[in-house]
This record gives sequence, structure tokens and C-alpha cells, in this order.
Amino acid sequence: MFVTQKELEQIYYITREINMWQRELDSLKTKSKVSSPVLTGMPEGKGTTGDRVGNSATRIAYLEQKIKDKKAELEILRTNVIEYIMSIDDSLTRQIVKLRCIDLKSWTSIAIEIGGNNTAGSVRKWYVRHIKKNLSQKKEK
Repeated sequence: MFVTQKELEQIYYITREINMWQRELDSLKTKSKVSSPVLTGMPEGKGTTGDRVGNSATRIAYLEQKIKDKKAELEILRTNVIEYIMSIDDSLTRQIVKLRCIDLKSWTSIAIEIGGNNTAGSVRKWYVRHIKKNLSQKKEK
């Protein structure tokens, strides 16, 4: 299975994007709670009328669909990256790439999990060497 360095990195960024849209959706849902209208006795002028509830519901539906689409995109990408990881010959490299690209762990967390007196810097260098050797020379599609 062939993946590009960009695809390996996209899991992180798409996950962050999903979280961003989810925060916006949660905020919108919180704000859209129905409240009592303010009765001032004054007529409302032009530009103040509108279907705020309808607009809010439309925006919520849009964001929910966007999140669903991004999650589907992420799942396809994760499947491709996992197939690539399984094709790596070296067990240590497989572990480092999986922990970094699928589990989205920090270099320090990876070093701790790998053990063997590895440091954040050493596992990062191992990863970078693997990328340079195996993915950087190949042109992206």
C-alpha cells in the first residue's frame, strides 16, 4: 500500500478540523435554545425580522453533515494508513509510525510507550529517517 507523507499527516489535521466543527456545532446548539421573546411594545423595523430558529436549524444541519463527511473521509484515510503501516518491515518503525500517525501521540509519549531508553528526540529521528527513505522520494499523486 502506498501513502504519501501528506496523507500520514492529514489524519492529525482532519481530526483537529472535526473537533473544530464539533465545538462550533456545540456552541450553536447551546445558543439556539428557545428563549422567551422580548416584548417591548415597539414595532420592529426593517432588517430585524427573520427566522432565527430556522436559520439556526439550517446551520446545525449543515455542520452535522460536514462533521459526518469529515469522519467518513478520516476513516478511509485511517484505513489506508493502517494498511501502509502493516507493510513496513521493521516492527519498531511500525510502532512509531502507528503511535504518531494513528494514535496522534506526542514524541515523548511514544518514547515512553516504546521504552528501551528511547527519548522523544530519538523516536522522532527514527520516524523522520523512515519518511525520508520511504516516502519523500516518491512523488505524490
